[in-house]
Amino acid sequence: MQKSSNSSSGIKDFLYLCHRAAIMLAHNLKNKITIMPRATGPIGYIEHRSPQQDENGKYIIHPQFVQKEVYDLDDMMHDSQGRCMANQAQFISVETTMETLILQALGYGKAVRLGDMLTIRPKLRVLHHKDKEGVEYKKTYHEGELIPANEVEVCGFDIQPTKEFCREFFLNHYKGCSRQFWSVKWPAASEDKESAYVIKTCNEQGFVTVKNFIRHFGVTKYHARKVLDGYCEMPNGWLSADKIGGMMIYKLRQESDEG
Repeated sequence: MQKSSNSSSGIKDFLYLCHRAAIMLAHNLKNKITIMPRATGPIGYIEHRSPQQDENGKYIIHPQFVQKEVYDLDDMMHDSQGRCMANQAQFISVETTMETLILQALGYGKAVRLGDMLTIRPKLRVLHHKDKEGVEYKKTYHEGELIPANEVEVCGFDIQPTKEFCREFFLNHYKGCSRQFWSVKWPAASEDKESAYVIKTCNEQGFVTVKNFIRHFGVTKYHARKVLDGYCEMPNGWLSADKIGGMMIYKLRQESDEG
């Protein structure tokens, strides 16, 4: 008799839990609550707001890689012990020689391929000039025209992994991604709120920085810099940018600056 009573109680508890779970599921569906999956791998990401908007005027976001730490030459030397015959001095010598040869090849206009890992190519753009006021500009060329060699400059490098490198990574080393809750970016603020904050901060402390903007709105460095640089663009720009040391500060443009 006791056994039957315990069994009946267990069934009632099970049915009660099922009932509560159904209620919670219905509540989530009604309010369109998204249940976030748990972390699945060591590659971290945050939500990044892009400048693009959808047909409803809402900003589009996409996942952005979060760098936890840098795996540098010292780490490679430490981890290579026991895997190769080179000692620390030989390892550094090889790295230095490779760097010199790569730079020389790029300087001679060659694309560089590092084994089955990646290729490096110079990235070009039309030369940027500055007028008397220090405002940057570039000349515009159209189809059918020739760009003079003195109007072309290297602005960086395109580094592209090879198919073999990507295949090896996804087959043997990729372990998934996980959302980094500690650095999730806040929802994008309206343009009016952004400009109002910039004006208020400039009036209070005389200037505003990219770091100020990031801390207040929780946006990415890319977005903060794009917004502040946009306020500097002429002919309607109302901010001016000055580099002090390694930091760029933005000030309200004065009438004397415009003249």
